[in-house]
Amino acid sequence: MRPPRRLAAGLCIAASLLCAAPVFCQPRATTTGPDGLRIPHARPEPSSDEAGLWDATARAERSAKASGEVNADLALNAYVRHLICKLAPDYGDDLRALVMNRPFLNASAAPNGYVEVYTGLLLRTENEDQLAFVLGHEITHFARNHSLKAWRHTRNAMNGALLLSTGVALAAGAASHSAAGNGGAGAARTVNTISSTARDLNNLVYLNAIASIFAFDRDDESEADRLGYARAMRAGYRGAAAIDMWNEVLDEARASEFEAVRHGDSRASIFDTHPLTTERISALKKTRPRRSGRRP
Repeated sequence: MRPPRRLAAGLCIAASLLCAAPVFCQPRATTTGPDGLRIPHARPEPSSDEAGLWDATARAERSAKASGEVNADLALNAYVRHLICKLAPDYGDDLRALVMNRPFLNASAAPNGYVEVYTGLLLRTENEDQLAFVLGHEITHFARNHSLKAWRHTRNAMNGALLLSTGVALAAGAASHSAAGNGGAGAARTVNTISSTARDLNNLVYLNAIASIFAFDRDDESEADRLGYARAMRAGYRGAAAIDMWNEVLDEARASEFEAVRHGDSRASIFDTHPLTTERISALKKTRPRRSGRRP
């Protein structure tokens, strides 16, 4: 059944409001240079949105330090910090790391320079070359200010989704009120149709917003793989170790007793934030580190 005319008209109004809405402020990152790389030792302007993101990650850092998850092995923490400095001599004073007692194959680098390395990653990597690739990947996220880009993109996508959802709700409410006021045997059915259509449209608005967020992240993940690989190679690490690691992750997934995990590398969905594993392996095989220029 086609949506009632009043709802269709309301949706047109909502769409026009969205197009006419002011562009949400996106000041240029004050820590990023003209070449797109973070400027060593730079800090954001206090009034900028980037400073707000730094404040949020600083609170997360304080919370992590106060938790019971920080690994107490001073030598292990010192080793990880040394490795990060070796991979990122240009950001040696900007990055600081904590080893966290978490079982996941993961690490992260916050925009304020706070790096977390999980014990699950240290246990799963077979050698320092593999660990260097993962840390180079995270350092690239930091160096390219990917988290700031993702945060701005998420904020604007969700603001746009909220505006359009509000327009849908207002249009549906007006159409339902009008239909109910007309009375008749079909009034209740019309109101239900309007409400159902509005719910479906709002779900679509939300899913499209989420999809746009994660599609954006995939590009940055691919860049972090490529440039993190080059960074590790320049530091003297064996590039093939990165490919070995992803092959091991892929073999592990294929051996899983869960079908969704076994075929996860070959299926895409709107919620895939990382490039598919086979895709990452293929891209890394084609990667050649740059021999000159600034470090990524």
